[in-house]
Parts: sequence; structure tokens; C-alpha cells
Amino acid sequence: MRQFSKLMSDKKQISVGVIGYPNVGKSSVINTLISKKSCKVAPIPGETKIWQYITLMKKIYLIDCPGVVVDTAGDTETDSVLKGVVRAERLETPQDYIDDILKAVKREHIAACYGLPKDGDDTWKDSTDLLERIALKCGRLLKGGEPCTRSSSIMIINDFQRGKLPHYVAPPELKNDSESEKSKIEGITPIEQDLSGIVKVDSMEKQDVSTSEGDNRNNGDDEIDDDSSDEEDEVPIVVAGNWDD
Repeated sequence: MRQFSKLMSDKKQISVGVIGYPNVGKSSVINTLISKKSCKVAPIPGETKIWQYITLMKKIYLIDCPGVVVDTAGDTETDSVLKGVVRAERLETPQDYIDDILKAVKREHIAACYGLPKDGDDTWKDSTDLLERIALKCGRLLKGGEPCTRSSSIMIINDFQRGKLPHYVAPPELKNDSESEKSKIEGITPIEQDLSGIVKVDSMEKQDVSTSEGDNRNNGDDEIDDDSSDEEDEVPIVVAGNWDD
């Protein structure tokens, strides 16, 4: 943004807007950039209700705006709920989205989160049975002691949106190699290389080779040392005679 402000030196100020889905962390990104809590944050969608201008530098301003839901994304109502776009308390029938959550979250994670057995006769049979068990355990009851499945389903959706129930989303499908277009340069004929003849040497083999080479070098040094020691051990022979002659 500093480089962009230098390019726009003729402008008095530059405003940068942070746009995205609700409850994805737009206000948290702004608070991180300015190194202080300037925007109000919460783990629920719709916390930011108005546009806010925050000063980042002398000429650069950040705009914190409410979440924007794009119609062209092709998301269904269930996708919007699971992404955290809609508050669970505002849903008319939150029980309808529990089956999709059970498909996305593993059974052992749900059992560990709510303290229920994951298998056996005491475990839940379907989504309705799960809601009733959670409502009875948490004390969410209606008149007559009947379990409130609406409140327990809202609790499960909130736990799913806030990451309390671990899950993952697979990445979008990638194109096949056959369908992808290869780059071609005019006047140059591509050559396919056969790499099947390359032999891969393991690290242990490399270590054995280096060890053997080191031993050979040490042996050679020992031989040289032996020769030098023999030369040093030789004693000059003194022959008796008349040296004047």
C-alpha cells in the first residue's frame, strides 16, 4: 500500500476497502494492520453494521464494511449457513441443517465435544436422537420436560461455525493434465526426456561409500607413515678405518 500511495502521489488520500463474506475476519485483519483494537470483532456474522474509516498512514485509510454475500457464487441456503453467513438464532428451522453437519464432522469429534458415546447401544441413531440427547444433557427442556431440539440445533450450528467441531472442506477439483494447455513456442520443437534410466542412490549407500573411501585414505596414510617411520629408524653405520687415507 505504501508503493501504491507513492504511485498515487497526486491524490490527497487513498481509501482501501476490505470486502468479503460475513464472519471471515475483515475487522480482525484491520486491527492487525494498525496494531490495536479499533474495530469491534465477534465470532458471529453481522457484528459490523456500518462503514468505518480507520487511518492506517498519513494518506491511507482503511474501510471496514459489513459482510457482502455474492449471488453469483452459486451457494445454496445450506452452504450459506455452514459458512457462517447467517446467524443460527435467525433460522426458522435450524434442525434442517444438522444432517449436513453430521456428514461434514466425524462421529468421534461430535461424541468428544458433547460427551456422548460414539458407538454401542447408548449412541445416537439419527440427527433427531442426537438433538434430544444434547438437549437433555444440557438441560434445554420445554414444558412437560420435553427436550428442545431447536436450542440444541442452534448450539451445534454455532459450534460448527466457530470451529469447535473440527472439519475440513476439500479443495475445488483441478483440471486434468490432458485437458490443460501446454505452452508452445514457435520455431522450437519440444523434446521429451526419458528419466527412467536415472538411478537413485539412498543416503545409506552414500554414507557407506564415503566411509569406505575414508578408510582407504586412512590406510594409505598409514602406509606412508610406516615408510617414514622406517626411514627415521635407520641408524647410520660407522666403518672402522683410517679416515686420513
